[in-house]
Amino acid sequence: MVGKVSIPVATGLTGGAAGSSLLASERRLAVPEALSSLLAGLARGSTISVEGDTAVRSAAFYLVSEAIKQGSWGVVAGMADPGPLAAAAFGIPLERFAFVSLQPRMAARVVAALADGIDVVIVDGWFPGEREARAVVARVRSRGSVLIALGGCPVARLRLRVAVRRWEGLGQGWGTLGARLVEATVQGRGAAERPRSKLLWMPDDQGRVREAVEPPLVMPGGASGIAG
Repeated sequence: MVGKVSIPVATGLTGGAAGSSLLASERRLAVPEALSSLLAGLARGSTISVEGDTAVRSAAFYLVSEAIKQGSWGVVAGMADPGPLAAAAFGIPLERFAFVSLQPRMAARVVAALADGIDVVIVDGWFPGEREARAVVARVRSRGSVLIALGGCPVARLRLRVAVRRWEGLGQGWGTLGARLVEATVQGRGAAERPRSKLLWMPDDQGRVREAVEPPLVMPGGASGIAG
């Protein structure tokens, strides 16, 4: 049953400093192909802030889906229903993906403990002040796990922002929502400071996530440009 799965204390992380004992190729967890031009992978020891509007949870599940499919373990802390249903919609195997509650008073300790032995930790709707956040992020870095903070983290070195551009499927007061176009933007610090963006269907009219190509706009005088 989701939320009551048995998660191993260690999942390939060794001695609390996984990065030092892993091959270079193992220091990053895989990301889905549609995001590969924005992210080379999920670097072990990193904290990623996922920000934006109603697509934030979908973006987080999609971001970690490939890593879980390839054998990593994941946990979501603080997300209410329908979390498991939403995760399953992205093909995440729920036998390796748990959901736990998060009480504000104990949140930092719980997140730090989860990072000790789980590859990917998603925290929904909560993150401490800067001092406490630095301690949690340092724990994640030393353990070689990946922390995904929904709604923002004051000390994250990488940010993924998602914004809904439009929905499709609704007519003049009729129909159902069938596809959602989002813009995903990744921005970090240092060499990754320059933002990189792309359009994605999340989902398309077949329920899949894929790269989107916007048709050019015809400008006055015959010139053309890209929408947005």
